[in-house]
Amino acid sequence: MSGAPEKLAKALSAALLERGICEAPMWIGWHRSEEQGGQAVGDLFELD
Repeated sequence: MSGAPEKLAKALSAALLERGICEAPMWIGWHRSEEQGGQAVGDLFELD
């Protein structure tokens, strides 16, 4: 689970600007999606 897409996008863009990785002006966008499938990578659970 993750936080609100708008909040995460704003926090990420602010951090990129602060560190000089990106410069303004720039466009930030956020999206929601539904999981279409998945697969485990490595051992996720310990079964007793």
